[in-house]
Amino acid sequence: MELMNNPFLKIEDGRWVAFRFGEWSATVMYTLGKYIQLLVFPHPLIHDYYPRHIPIMDWGDWRVIFSFLVCVFGLVYAGIRLPKKDPVSFGILFFFLTLFPVSNILVPIGTNMSERFLFMPSVGFCLVIAVLADQIARSRGKTQKNRIRTKLQRMLLVFGLIGVGFAWKTVDRNRVWKDNLTLFTSDVQHAPNSAKLRNSAGGELIAASLLPENTDRKEAMIREAIGHLEIATGIHPTYKNAYLLLGNAFNYLEQYEQSVESYQTALTLDPTYPDALTNLFLTLRQAGRYYGEQKNDLGRSLMYLRQALELQPEDYETLRLLGIASGISGDNTNAIGYFTRATEVEPENAQAWWNLGNAWYHAGDVQKQQAMHDQARQLDPDIGLKQQQ
Repeated sequence: MELMNNPFLKIEDGRWVAFRFGEWSATVMYTLGKYIQLLVFPHPLIHDYYPRHIPIMDWGDWRVIFSFLVCVFGLVYAGIRLPKKDPVSFGILFFFLTLFPVSNILVPIGTNMSERFLFMPSVGFCLVIAVLADQIARSRGKTQKNRIRTKLQRMLLVFGLIGVGFAWKTVDRNRVWKDNLTLFTSDVQHAPNSAKLRNSAGGELIAASLLPENTDRKEAMIREAIGHLEIATGIHPTYKNAYLLLGNAFNYLEQYEQSVESYQTALTLDPTYPDALTNLFLTLRQAGRYYGEQKNDLGRSLMYLRQALELQPEDYETLRLLGIASGISGDNTNAIGYFTRATEVEPENAQAWWNLGNAWYHAGDVQKQQAMHDQARQLDPDIGLKQQQ
């Protein structure tokens, strides 16, 4: 019951349910007609037909009815003509038989359709076109044998022009496949309702924004990514990966509240989602540092750091930051507690013992301060000089 694995699902009353038979059959029939249309007129081409690029169809749509009539006519013709060894009938049957396994008629294959599924069926289609072209040329030349060559030349000219058009489309399409970023951001213009494509475009924009050559455009690229990802979650409200990427995007913009909210939504959908758990922890710790060091908001800093500590109670850096924030806010008791736990987590860390000594000093216990600093010097004799620098 995951939309990215089964496109024949919809949300009703807040939960995913399967299509009704009429919706399923109409949507499948529409895609069969779409395959034929792409063979005849391959535009626009996209690599992604995930929900909801193909909408939920019904039998009241003329496109479904037209597709049904074309398919029925082709199959009936093939059935009648096959015993007469008509190559057109063979080509039609070859087309449908090789398309059948990926047609979603037997089982959902994970997507409504895909252009790559036409590689084998297109052989049958090309056979039909070639045979029909030959038959048309010959039939026109029966009564005027001296004009057979002219007729054939005209047919070759027509198909030559079509071939040139298809060749241009191939070369033009190749440019889009330069890299993932180009492919996703180009195709999303033709498939704006594909949740998967929106998610892919958002993810690639985030990744590209972190490259050194895109430093000046980083914020603009991340905001564009957020736009794609928010549309993805609108189409697919339980798309956990989209919420994960949203959390990443907001993190890079230092919009930590939205980042945390996005990760928490992903974890609501999947409480064991490892990437969301890891990124939530890192964001909470980063937010704590940001509000403490950049905004001087110790209350919010402590709030985020405590939430981070709940996720990873043995993280040294979180304990260190909590000790510092507590000490600056005048809470020496908690500062000592956090720094003590930090020395337990990393007993060989001289800085941890030095910080604990400082906390005892601010609490008014000089003897314990000296003892902690002595312990730090045993681990790193130069620790005092480093602190002065």
